[in-house]
Amino acid sequence: MSPQEFINSPKYGSATLIPFDPNSEAQCKRLYEQRLACSWDYDLIEEWRAKVREGTKFMYWITINDELPEKADYLAKHIERFPKEKEAIVDTAETLGKSSRTPTLISFIPIGHIALELYPERQEQYSLPDSTVWIKSLYISWAIQAGGFGRSAMHQLERLAALPPLNATVMALDTTTKKFQTTPESIAIFNKIRGSEVASADFRSNEEWYTRQGYDIICYVDEMYKWVDQETGIAISVPSVFMKKQLV
Repeated sequence: MSPQEFINSPKYGSATLIPFDPNSEAQCKRLYEQRLACSWDYDLIEEWRAKVREGTKFMYWITINDELPEKADYLAKHIERFPKEKEAIVDTAETLGKSSRTPTLISFIPIGHIALELYPERQEQYSLPDSTVWIKSLYISWAIQAGGFGRSAMHQLERLAALPPLNATVMALDTTTKKFQTTPESIAIFNKIRGSEVASADFRSNEEWYTRQGYDIICYVDEMYKWVDQETGIAISVPSVFMKKQLV
């Protein structure tokens, strides 16, 4: 069972999705670099590879649409911030979920990644229908986060999930709570990870970002995750908010 590979989105067309290849060492290395930049889950690459192979996680690279006039400028900003990612990787994925595909062998520079994931145990836990599909692992390069690429990727993935064979009627996700993320201490951590200063008045939390895209709160969970400072090794308990969006 696999979702369609791509879908044209005239409304949110700044990004293009390319399936991740769990058998490509170059792609796995790039994924590790991006998760380091994200500062979350960089220790889960092997686990994710296994999930992609078994068809419970459908992972996509996020690239800039070739037709976007500002593509070169955005890529330049991304590479300046993350010089280790200047080399292109190649579309070599021969499967998407349980379905075979013919790789395009096109070279591309990903600016992030996103995934669909199946969590039947969470559906039961939060009284969600069996037709729920989860959005996970979203990351967009810190250098170009104002370019609308995350919104474009989300829109495309929601539309893909609603089509056969997944036939999602509900999308769900979890993210850091607004209350936690907007404390002075959290904003300071965010600025350190991002590599630039964002004033408190201009900061928008993940919870607010998803709310603007039509996601409603299911519940809050204290100490859902542990975030580890890569420099100090100090672990911080992070509360999460679970959210859902009705598609049908």
